[in-house]
Amino acid sequence: MNRRGKNMYCRRGAPEERYTDDEEDITSRNLGREEVPPEVIINTNTFTQMMTIMTQLLQESRSQFDVGADKYLKLFQDMRPPLFKGNEGPIEAENWLLRIDDIFDSMSCPNERKVSLVSFALDEEAKRWWRGQREDELGDIPNTLVNWEDFVKLFRQWFVPMSARIQMQDKFISLIQGDKSVMQYEAEFTTLSRYAPQLIATAEEKYCRFLSGLKDAIRQPLVPFGIEDYSVLVERARRVEIDFQITQKRKDQYKRKNVDEDIQSNQNEESNGKKPKFNPSGVSSATVSKVMEACAKCGKLHKGECLMGSNTCYWCRQPGHFAKYCPRLG
Repeated sequence: MNRRGKNMYCRRGAPEERYTDDEEDITSRNLGREEVPPEVIINTNTFTQMMTIMTQLLQESRSQFDVGADKYLKLFQDMRPPLFKGNEGPIEAENWLLRIDDIFDSMSCPNERKVSLVSFALDEEAKRWWRGQREDELGDIPNTLVNWEDFVKLFRQWFVPMSARIQMQDKFISLIQGDKSVMQYEAEFTTLSRYAPQLIATAEEKYCRFLSGLKDAIRQPLVPFGIEDYSVLVERARRVEIDFQITQKRKDQYKRKNVDEDIQSNQNEESNGKKPKFNPSGVSSATVSKVMEACAKCGKLHKGECLMGSNTCYWCRQPGHFAKYCPRLG
């Protein structure tokens, strides 16, 4: 009996099932397969989606970190930080450190990024020095793990040693204006005062020391006013200096005019057969006018070397005392 004939007979009471040849072949092929539960398929798809999302988040996080790092490096480079080579003097080293601090403040640089950025501003001997410090003093840790305070401490110990600080302190103690302008004197005063803060611990000590170092021609007009503000004192001193320069210029012009008149008068007398006028010392008045010009150091009229600031007696011209305490005056 053929296959179609067999399907015509069924058990009594059971519904008759009829298959076509194609359906029977498909059914027979699927008998040996196990069906995958739907919940397993759902869980697999969810796990794949979660892994994809996590991968994207990691990539975005890494990208943000790289952008942040490049951001501070770009800002630092845009500020054009000065290179420090390591052969500069202690004052230049301090000034470089102040400049770098100003750059970090202006770019709001986080503390953990400062050392890694400042390493780009070290060159030649300074770069070799920092590499050696990291290996010997810090256990060769990366720059990102070095505190900025530790770097500053090591930097000042090496490039601004104690011997240099003592030398700068001595210079500050003996500092006077001399031939410098008021602003040049103020700049040096401010620079050297960093090495002797104990000498200007109060505002009064600061402006008193600055005032005492001014040249006489500028200090004397300021003393009666009792100025107690440092910035006001500097500005007033600058105004006095400008006025003094204008006055001095007028005096020089007046002296040159007198000299020209004397020379012209002598030339006229010589042309008329008369003897030129001389003072009792035998020196012409024109020569006297040239000799008695105001001293550029103290602003006064005197002959010979200026003794201001040399701790030398104006009376006997011997060092070690002032004129009012001169033993020769009794």
